[in-house]
Amino acid sequence: MLSPILQRELTVASRRPATFWVRCVAAALMLLLLGTLLAGLPKTTTVIQSRSIYLALTWTAFGGALLSGVFLTADTLSSERREGTLGLLFLTTLSSYDIVIGKAIASAVVGASALLGVLPVLAIPLLIGGISGQEFLGTSAALGATLFASLGIGLYASARCRNLAEAMGLTLLVLTLLCTLPLLGAWVGPAAWAWIGAASPVTAVNNLSQSFSRFRPWGWESASFVAAIGFMGIALAAHRLARQWRTDISIPAPNHSSEATPASPFGRHRRRGPGQLSPCTRWYLGKMRHARPLAVLFALVYVLFWGLLVATWINLSSTNAQSVFIVALLAAYGLHLIFKFQVALLATGPLAQEAAEEGLELLLTTPVDPSELLCGHREAVGRAMSGTQWLLMPVNAALMLNLVNPALRVSGDEFALFLIPLAGGILLILLDPFAISQYGVWFSLLTRRTSRAMARTLVAAYVPTAVFVLAVVLTAGANATRDTMILMLGIGELSLILVAFIRGQDFAIRAGFHFRALASGDPAARRFIDRHFRPPMRRRPRTFIDRRRPATS
Repeated sequence: MLSPILQRELTVASRRPATFWVRCVAAALMLLLLGTLLAGLPKTTTVIQSRSIYLALTWTAFGGALLSGVFLTADTLSSERREGTLGLLFLTTLSSYDIVIGKAIASAVVGASALLGVLPVLAIPLLIGGISGQEFLGTSAALGATLFASLGIGLYASARCRNLAEAMGLTLLVLTLLCTLPLLGAWVGPAAWAWIGAASPVTAVNNLSQSFSRFRPWGWESASFVAAIGFMGIALAAHRLARQWRTDISIPAPNHSSEATPASPFGRHRRRGPGQLSPCTRWYLGKMRHARPLAVLFALVYVLFWGLLVATWINLSSTNAQSVFIVALLAAYGLHLIFKFQVALLATGPLAQEAAEEGLELLLTTPVDPSELLCGHREAVGRAMSGTQWLLMPVNAALMLNLVNPALRVSGDEFALFLIPLAGGILLILLDPFAISQYGVWFSLLTRRTSRAMARTLVAAYVPTAVFVLAVVLTAGANATRDTMILMLGIGELSLILVAFIRGQDFAIRAGFHFRALASGDPAARRFIDRHFRPPMRRRPRTFIDRRRPATS
């Protein structure tokens, strides 16, 4: 017989629209990628083309399975702790294992639904004839093990952390270390250490998909070990939850140091005078203290990038220098993704939490102007991420300077192909905090849930770049000339800059115009504004709240 909390979680998950829509969305995205690959790949034999498509679809599905714990389980237990309902669950006959297992299965339903929507698309190369049934079954098992391990790590981070930003950052940090450290130890160490690579989910997917690997004999063993990590994460989460829930019912002592010395994810700001920061900015900076794990991940990738860049100037052959430079480019792109992720967390976390706790409704009864609150939020995000911006700009500048390295043998046309995205990336570093903070404000007011606001903000931040990369791949697959590629990159970078600026202004106008209607807490008003938004005119139109009020004579 199922436990009561498991029955409740499964009932809630079955009634949630995301449980049904996630399969359609996952399958639609994979079909879109499949069509892009069919249009962009060079015309070769059917076996080679289907093999390339299968590997691309496999690694895309692996990325989704690996990040499932960040979005599905990282806020399951921490939200209960923030709302103060976790202690009520322990007043019943439920144990910590019952609570954690119930949350894990309810989250696994959504992840498994997405995986079931992906697998039929992944089987299309099997029907073409490029892979065997054994490879498909092995890849499916490796993806399921990766999904389960990610959910278990997310549960442990959710039990350990109280804040959403800290829990999501810790989950992403542990998953990154789990994928990279075993492989690094296996490659750098002696041959007797080859089994260490089996601890990485990358090894499980790589070996069971029958692609080239040094550790091919460790396929099923690696998948079993990765699944065991998921069970270990659930056990550690239950053990941690049993010890920590009692501290949540006590009221912590107030901490007034955040008002005097605001903090950022990379450390404390220097002490400023009281007249230089508004009260709203100081309040938001005091809230933005929980992105330390993401800061650690950023620092690790940052050190790796500079190590790879220095290695390109060492006496290496041309082939090795080019390979190291490509890895450095991927590391720089990873730094930009972490930067956007961190901005989205800081932009959505405090405001969405206040909206969920009905704190914004109290602001409507105070003399605080909404424009002052929104300006304070934007300034706080900018100050919190200013250190990261100054660290990212030398990354792009160093990559541009490294193009003149004789070992890379970069020609004139290739120099322009690299220079345009790197120069445009510097401008995007300056614009992204403004644009993403406006996305976060709007979706926090609209959804009033931190996880949903975070997901929609990340979609708004990442989709333009994904469309740009997709267009570049299609152009390159059509055997375009160098001049066409340079023109395509220039138009694409200019479009990304304009989209970031214009959409940031648009969402800022939305938030300022409809702040009172969204902060009032009426769900019907939020749905109406989300579907029928119109930009403000000179004469302010009547909002949904005004239309519900009776007309006065």
